[in-house]
Amino acid sequence: MARLWKSLEFRLVLGALLSGILLIILFVRIYPESSIRIPLSREQIRHRAESLLDSLGYDMGHYRIGLQMAHQEDLVRAAQQQYGSGTGLRMLSDSLYAWWWECQWHPDRAASEDTNVVVVFGDPHVLRDNMAQMSLTPDGRPLSFQIRAMEDTSAALVSGHPEIQDAVALFCMLHADTAQWERIQADTPPKAGPGGPVKIRWRRAHPVADMEIRFSVDTLGDRIISFQTETMAAQKADASDKSEEIISILSFLLVYMLFVVLGIVFLIKRLRADLVDLTGGLIPGIIVMIAWTVMYWHSIGHQKFWEILLGYFLTTPFVGGAVWVLYALGESYTREVWAHKLRIVDQIHRRFASNGLGKALIRGILLGFPFLALHAVIWALQVNLLHGYLSLGDRILALWSSAVPSLLAVSETLMSVMLITISVCLFYLSLLRRYTRSRVWMILMACLVFSMICPPIGHCAAIWHRIPVNCILGLFLIAVFMRFEIVTTMMTLFSASLVYRILVFVHCGDPFFQEQAFIIMGLWVLLAAAGVWLLFRSGKADESSHYIPDYLRRVYHRQELKRELEIARDVQLNFLPLKNPVIQGLDVASFCMPAREVGGDYFDFINLGDKKLGVVIGDVSGKGIPAAFYMTLTKGLLKSQAASHASPRDVLIRLNRLFFENAKRGIFISLIYAVFDLTEMKLTFARAGHNPMILHCSNTGKTSEVCPAGMAIGFESGDIFEKTIQEVTLPLHPGDVTFFYTDGLNEAQNLKLEEYGETRLQNNLAETAHLTSERVMEHIKKKIQAFTAGAEQHDDMTAVLVKIC
Repeated sequence: MARLWKSLEFRLVLGALLSGILLIILFVRIYPESSIRIPLSREQIRHRAESLLDSLGYDMGHYRIGLQMAHQEDLVRAAQQQYGSGTGLRMLSDSLYAWWWECQWHPDRAASEDTNVVVVFGDPHVLRDNMAQMSLTPDGRPLSFQIRAMEDTSAALVSGHPEIQDAVALFCMLHADTAQWERIQADTPPKAGPGGPVKIRWRRAHPVADMEIRFSVDTLGDRIISFQTETMAAQKADASDKSEEIISILSFLLVYMLFVVLGIVFLIKRLRADLVDLTGGLIPGIIVMIAWTVMYWHSIGHQKFWEILLGYFLTTPFVGGAVWVLYALGESYTREVWAHKLRIVDQIHRRFASNGLGKALIRGILLGFPFLALHAVIWALQVNLLHGYLSLGDRILALWSSAVPSLLAVSETLMSVMLITISVCLFYLSLLRRYTRSRVWMILMACLVFSMICPPIGHCAAIWHRIPVNCILGLFLIAVFMRFEIVTTMMTLFSASLVYRILVFVHCGDPFFQEQAFIIMGLWVLLAAAGVWLLFRSGKADESSHYIPDYLRRVYHRQELKRELEIARDVQLNFLPLKNPVIQGLDVASFCMPAREVGGDYFDFINLGDKKLGVVIGDVSGKGIPAAFYMTLTKGLLKSQAASHASPRDVLIRLNRLFFENAKRGIFISLIYAVFDLTEMKLTFARAGHNPMILHCSNTGKTSEVCPAGMAIGFESGDIFEKTIQEVTLPLHPGDVTFFYTDGLNEAQNLKLEEYGETRLQNNLAETAHLTSERVMEHIKKKIQAFTAGAEQHDDMTAVLVKIC
C-alpha cells in the first residue's frame, strides 16, 4: 500500500474521486446555475408566448421571434446574501422570478424599415429594434410584455377583435391565486384624456421570503400594451456597487495594457536578437481565432450584415494575433529559463502520438476535479461567512440562449483556457523567472495578475470577493505548471471548465440541454480515452530525442561562431608582440585595435642582430579561425626565412612559394617586410600587395608614400610573383618617421560612409612628426576615433611607427 501511495497517478486518481464527491455535494449549494429548472423546452416556450400574444389581440405573424435567457442580478445577489447559499438558492428555484426567457419579435431583414413608430412603452433600451417583447418563467408563466405603439392602428400589428380587452381579465388569467393579491389604485397621467394610458397595479407578499411581488398592467384605450411582474426586495445597485464595477473595469484594462506593453516591448527585443520563432504561435493563434469565430457568431444580434462583418474582421485577427505573439514570446522565454516545461510540446512537434502527451492529458483531466472543488470550497466560505455571492454571468446566459450550447461551451472554454495559460503561465511567469531571482516574488507577481483574471468557472460581480478566489486558483495553476508543464496546465483548466458546464446542463432538467451535456461529456471522455491510448501505445523511447526550433538552431550557430571568434581572437592577440622592442637609435610604437569580428591583421618585430630590426605588418584574407590559422602559419614561415638574413625581397619570394604549397586556394596575404639597418643608416623593404608605407623625411619636411611594386602572397606559385615584386632601399636620417598600417585605418568610415583616407594619415603624421612615437600614434588614433564617432568599426586597425633618433 505504501508503494502504491508513492505513485503519482494513484494520488491523482484518489484526489479526483474525493474532489468529485465534494464537488457534487457543493454544486447544488453554491452555484446559482444549479437552481435553474427548465421544465419546458424552447419550442414550448415559444408556442406559449405566441399564444399569449394572440390572446392579447396582436398578430405578429410577419415578424421573426428570438429567444434568450435573462436574469435579475439584484435578486440573485439578495437571495444569497440575506438567506445564505443553500436557502437562497432554494428560494431562487421556487418562485422568485430570478431568471426567465425573453421572447423578442424582430422585423424581417428583407422587410422595409418601419416608419410608423411614434412611441415605445416600457424601457426603450430593452426594446431597441424589437417590435414586441415578452418574458416568461422557465415553466411558462408570463412575467412581462411590451409592444411598440403604432401610428396606424389598422396595421397588421394589431388584430381586429382581441379576446382580452381588460387589465383585470388579464390579471385573473395569469394569476389563479387572485385572493392573495392586493390591488393598488390605478395611475392615470394628469394630462391624459379619455382613452389615454392607464397603469393598474397589484401586489402580494412572498409566502417564503420577506419580499414583495408586484404586477402592473399598462392600457391604452381598450388595448393592453404592457404588463410586468417585479420582485421588490432585491438589493438595488448603490454607489459601492458602481465603484466596484469601475474598479473591475479598470483592473481588466490594467492587465490588458500590461500584456500589450510587455508583448510589444519584448517582441521587438527578441526579434532584434533573433530569439523568437513566430511560426510557433501560428497554430494556437488559429485555434483561438476559430473559437472566437464561434463565440462571435453566437453573440451577434440583429445588426446589419456589413456591421457584423466589420466587427468580425476587426476583432478576430486581434484576438488570434495576441495569442500568436504571446505564445511565441512565451515559448522563447520558457526555453531559456525552464525548457522542460515545453517537453510535451516538443514531442507533439516530433510525433503527435507520444507517451508524454498521454500522461499530460490524463494528469490534466484528473487535476481538473480538485481545481473545480477548490473553487467550490472557496466560494462556499465566501458566501456563507463573508456574505459574498455568485452570479450567473454573461457566459452561462449565452449558453442557455445558444442554438448549439455544447459548441459554444467548448469554444468559449477553449479560448479562455488558452488565453489564461499562454499569457500568464507560459509568457508572464517565464518572463518573471527570467528577470526575477526570488521565486517568492515571481509567484506573488503572477498571483497578482491572476487576481484580475476570471477563470471560465462561475462568476462574481463583487471584485473584493473575486480577488482572493482568483489568487488561490491562480496559485493552483502556477503549482501545476511548475510541477508539470504547459500542456498539463492547459488540460487542468480545460477539464475543470468542461465538468462545470456538464453539471450546469445536467441539473436544468431540460432534455435538450441534458443532450448537450452528454455531447460535452463525450468530448471529455474522448480526451481521457486518448490519454490512456497514448499512454499504453507509445513507449518511453520517444522522449529521448529533442525538438529544436529553427531560431534555436540559429542561436546555437551564432554561439558556435562566437566561440570560434573568441578562439581566433586569442590566437591573434597571443601571436602579436606583447611590447615594443627597445633598440638604441629607434623609437618604436605600435597598436592593434580589433574589430568585433576577427580579421587577419598581423605585425611583428624580428631581431636580426648587428643593430638590425625587421618589421613585418600584414593582413590575412578571411575572418575567424581560418584567418587566425593562416596568420600563425605566416608568422612561422616568415621567421624561419628571415633568420637567413636574406633581403626582404628574397624572404617574401620564399614565403610565397611555401605559403602557396600549404595554403588553400583563394587565401592570400598582403604584407610588408622592412629591415632597419642602423649601422649603414638605411631602410630596405619589399611590399607584397600591402598598403604603401608613409615616410616623413626630416631633412625636407615632406611626407609621402613609398609604394614599390608587388602582389599579395598566395595568388600564384612564384614565377609571376618573383618578376613583379620590387625592393626599395632608403637612406635614414635622425628625425625620419616611417609609418606602416593596414587598410582598417585608411578605410575607416564615418556615419556618412566617408573614408578616412591616406591623405589624412599623411597630414596627421606631418603635424606630429616632431613628437615621440607613442604621442604620434596616440594622435593618429584620436583623429580616427573622432572621425568615426558613432560609426561601427568593421575591420581591425593595426599600425607600426618607427622614428629614427
